Amino acid sequence: MIINPIINFLGIRQSLPQSAQSLVQKFLILTSCQSMIFFVSGTFYVLFIIDKVGYAELGILAGFSFLVQAILDYPSGSLGDWIGQRWILAISFFTYGLSYLLLVIAKNFSDLLIVYLLAAFAASQESGALQSWFDKNYKFAAKEVDIDRRIYQLFQGKITMLLGLLWAAAILVGGILATYFFRETVFAVQSIGMFFLSFASFIFVKDLPGYKKPAASLKQYFHIFIKGLEFTFTKNYIFFFVVAICISSALWAVWGNMILFPLYFGYTGNDLGAGIFRFLAWVGAAITASKAAQVATRLNERKWIPRLELLMMLGYFGFFGLLITIFPLNNEFNISGIILTIVAMFILDMGINAADNLRKKLFLDLIPDEIRNSIYSLIPTLALIVSAPVVSIAGGIVETGGFPQTLAALAGISTISAFFFFISTKKMPLVELKSNDS
Repeated sequence: MIINPIINFLGIRQSLPQSAQSLVQKFLILTSCQSMIFFVSGTFYVLFIIDKVGYAELGILAGFSFLVQAILDYPSGSLGDWIGQRWILAISFFTYGLSYLLLVIAKNFSDLLIVYLLAAFAASQESGALQSWFDKNYKFAAKEVDIDRRIYQLFQGKITMLLGLLWAAAILVGGILATYFFRETVFAVQSIGMFFLSFASFIFVKDLPGYKKPAASLKQYFHIFIKGLEFTFTKNYIFFFVVAICISSALWAVWGNMILFPLYFGYTGNDLGAGIFRFLAWVGAAITASKAAQVATRLNERKWIPRLELLMMLGYFGFFGLLITIFPLNNEFNISGIILTIVAMFILDMGINAADNLRKKLFLDLIPDEIRNSIYSLIPTLALIVSAPVVSIAGGIVETGGFPQTLAALAGISTISAFFFFISTKKMPLVELKSNDS
């Protein structure tokens, strides 16, 4: 199962036991396939919906999707801890396949409502499952080899870099297919890919030999369900951290659903141009990912997560609010807008990748394995509850007020998120963390 070039690039051949190396490779292959299938239509999925129903209706669809996912997310996470992630992932990817298949023939708002319902159900099942399976098995396989999690941080950074390059390639291929065929052709390809991934996850997502999993009784399920809630809401530092994540997730949801893809299209004017534009942006992000991980290994997560979160959100929302004011989105080729966007993303994504790396390290040590999938699902659940009304309202604001005003509001609210990150990390007990001192 070991692919020599990948293992050598990740730098884990000499540092990790064979079982851990094999686990890392499986995780990389599965997350790569999943991400590539998602990203092949990433540039024009939202544009396709906007063309069908408009910004206001997009906001309603996104808000509806978030609420459905929020309702189902945490129970499905506890279910993953109970029966295992392989079943959860197989169901999720199969349902994603159905949603893409129906998107091919969608004609109106009602059809898209069904598409978003299926996608929300699939997302609720998939949320945190693959990462949870990997993290708990990695801790078991690595044992005392990676006590300070430095190895984990470094190969996670390199995995992020590889994924960025694969995403960029998928975006470019998707743009070409959509331009020379139809957007619906890409959705059909995604549907087939998801059905294949459903089968593959059922075969390969298994716990390592020797990993002891609690007995799958109904009593155990409710124990896991309740324990996850207690862990989140009774530990004040976890609660404040989750509040911060919820606020920042809502802001990024507005950016990703309402602004990012119109920006790509607005400075190019067609699907192929938007695909190439996004390809270049992702290549830049991928290049920074590995270096960001190296930098993160020298940073104390308690000190730097709040700082990086604030700087990156202010940087993104503030800069692009100014950029769109100077160079409006006219759906035509704009070389100045393209160059400035790529340069800004190249710089800012370094900080975003470093913050994400620090957060993964913190979660690896902070969250008990027994409820890991539950917490990895509960956090997105709460984030979606907050994001649903925010995105629904933002759709109307973008349509009436425009992008610069919306981005200015996002920048202002981001300070509240950073404040809660700061409070959380100040209250976080040192004994819970294996941190650096810098």
